[in-house]
Amino acid sequence: MGIIFSVIRRKANRFNVENRAQLIISKDKPTPAPQYPSTVKQLEMISKVRGNMEEQEFGFHEPKTVPRGRCSLRQALQFINDHETDPVKWSCGNIANEYHINQDMLEKILMFYRTFHVYIPESKNSRGQILVKPPVQPTLK
Repeated sequence: MGIIFSVIRRKANRFNVENRAQLIISKDKPTPAPQYPSTVKQLEMISKVRGNMEEQEFGFHEPKTVPRGRCSLRQALQFINDHETDPVKWSCGNIANEYHINQDMLEKILMFYRTFHVYIPESKNSRGQILVKPPVQPTLK
């Protein structure tokens, strides 16, 4: 007898599933429950106190002064980029003297970190131009 009820219940659950799911999905966002007056006052006070904070370039507040032996993210990107463009002029020793950073740590930074370069092709069909050399054609003797 239990099998019969489970079969009937399963068929009833699966009846018109697509339409019922579509109704639930197509509903607008449900309206939230009303808030307590004290909560509304607190939210208003928070918005007044905080105000509109301006967006930072790197996503966080950048310090104005950096302790000796450390560097900010902006400085790190600058000396990594300088070293990539002219490694003779911006050697590890020169960078370490200018930014007052430990030379061993600086060598590891320059070894493992690179700036990100984006390549945007001129057109969608420029795949062949990406190759530096043409592909090698096998020669049969």
